[in-house]
Amino acid sequence: MKRTFSIILIFTLLLMLFVGCTAKDEGSPETGADETVTPADYAGTYTGVAPAYNGELSVEVELDSAGKILSVTVDKNHGETQDIGTIPIESFPAKILSAQSLKVDAVTGATVTSDAILAAVADALSKAGLNPADYGFEASESEEYELAALDLSKLPEKAPVTGSIELTDSKGRQVTLDTPISSYAISTMDVIDYIIPLLGEDAFHKLVASGQDGGHGLNTYAKLYTPIIGNFMEHVGKISEHNAPFDLEMILAVNPDVLIVNSAMGAHNYALEIEPQLQEAGIPIVLIDVPGKIFVSSAQETIRQLGGIFQVEERAEEVASFIDEQFDLLASKNLAERNDKPTVYYEKSGY
Repeated sequence: MKRTFSIILIFTLLLMLFVGCTAKDEGSPETGADETVTPADYAGTYTGVAPAYNGELSVEVELDSAGKILSVTVDKNHGETQDIGTIPIESFPAKILSAQSLKVDAVTGATVTSDAILAAVADALSKAGLNPADYGFEASESEEYELAALDLSKLPEKAPVTGSIELTDSKGRQVTLDTPISSYAISTMDVIDYIIPLLGEDAFHKLVASGQDGGHGLNTYAKLYTPIIGNFMEHVGKISEHNAPFDLEMILAVNPDVLIVNSAMGAHNYALEIEPQLQEAGIPIVLIDVPGKIFVSSAQETIRQLGGIFQVEERAEEVASFIDEQFDLLASKNLAERNDKPTVYYEKSGY
């Protein structure tokens, strides 16, 4: 009996082994033995887009069949600022190509454009069926800071007009301002970087409106400065979206003594569209130009111009002279004649 049972058991095991081998040879229902997995072919040129500082930025990415990046070309019809936003546009394609990676450090002062290039390339890779994360891409997290609701009762109190000044703005326009300036509006929040050195905390206390920029400047400045200044955003209205016309109704509601617009960003075109209505309401527009065409002097010119607007000329001269000294220091190094040029770090934005 035991011998018979042992024979049956051995026969059963041999049968199971035979069936298993046969199943393996014949292949599973999903992948037959003769089925060959063909590697994906990524060869081609793909277009990717992403929002940048002055509108949408487009790139073309050429790949080989294995997904290797062969070229990155940024569309020449971008709207990024010359000599600032164009720095990453000119340098990033070669860096991405060399590293075969999107893990490229942003250019100081052009973070939005830098991130836009990387995001656009990542978009192109996705359209090719690739995972941008495999190329080191990390999507930048939007640091949206919830803004305080505008409370018109919190607007700075208007001081009595005691005089007036005439000035020439960056576009050669003659502008007359009643003085003193109790409140002001700006085209984007980064303009306040040139006012803080002149007015200190009053730069925030007198601010009543600003436009939004591609880097969510209103939110970023609020997050940074509210713990220091207090809730200044409760008396600051948003007068435009990024790269969009100004909200005339909001400007009239906060009634600034002057609207200061950076013409370098093209916002002056929208501002001048509503200038007749603003003039009728007694709100003049002053155009500034930073970074300007002459990089080594535009900031100082803007500082002096703002010093005249806020009647702090002496302080403006002190700040502008300090900046002059820094550029003079660089010039004294005769960098154009040296092969061992030192690295220079330049920081512009307050955040």
